[in-house]
Amino acid sequence: MPDDRRRQKSKYTSERGIPGAFEGETVTRRRFMTGSAHTAGAVAASAFLLPALGFALGPVSNGGQTALADDEAAVISSKVPVFVGIVVALSFLLLMVVFRSLLIPATAAVMNLLSAGAAFGVITAVFQKGWFDSLLGVSRTGPISPLVPILMFAVLFGLSMDYEVFLVSRIQEEWLRTRDNARAIDLGQAITGRTITALATIMVVVFASFTLSTDRTIKMIGLGMAAAIFVDALIVRTVLVPAIMHTLGQRNWYLPSWLDRRLPHLEIEEGSAIRPEEHEPALARSA
Repeated sequence: MPDDRRRQKSKYTSERGIPGAFEGETVTRRRFMTGSAHTAGAVAASAFLLPALGFALGPVSNGGQTALADDEAAVISSKVPVFVGIVVALSFLLLMVVFRSLLIPATAAVMNLLSAGAAFGVITAVFQKGWFDSLLGVSRTGPISPLVPILMFAVLFGLSMDYEVFLVSRIQEEWLRTRDNARAIDLGQAITGRTITALATIMVVVFASFTLSTDRTIKMIGLGMAAAIFVDALIVRTVLVPAIMHTLGQRNWYLPSWLDRRLPHLEIEEGSAIRPEEHEPALARSA
């Protein structure tokens, strides 16, 4: 008779989603974190009642919206490095093909990550740490949704690459014509600097207007993007990138000859493609 009873499920426990068990058996308690006061009371009561009835509590499983959101955030956060790595790698390859260089795309990738880091720092300081929250109309501080950095990074990387291509393509034109790296950088920056600043100003104003929204996520994206574009256009593209290119000198345009022969030739504008016979290196290329 005792064995038959052990093979049956307890009616009490099966109705409450807990596997049936008798004295000496382990009960796996399922806790549903829905934020309900009744649920919280039931969970607390089970922690005292089940051991008193002779049940040994096993592992605790979480369910409900809170646990679902936590799992979703963990999965997305684990994929962020992969997403960033793929975007940076593809942009590096594209710029290497267009500008026939190794250091220019590497510099662009680092500078884009710097701009993204500035944006993430701003939204963390305001929406998580509470800096200037009353000034910006932030009603509460708390965790940042993992989707926000991914969305911001994708949009920001596209805009940053646009500014980078616009600036460096003009510098490259002068370099191919004069073979004078310093003159090419100075002239390219002088021609494109005002245009980049004007375009960035428009985008900063547009994204800053998002901060007038009462929605926390929209306000977060607007503030982060406005700060990132401001840093990218006024500091990165007009100061850091030209300074680094001046420091690197003719090494900016270094590309191994074996790699140059294997890469396709793309045109940014009609007639602007670099042909192998036109692309004589200033430095000796490795075989």
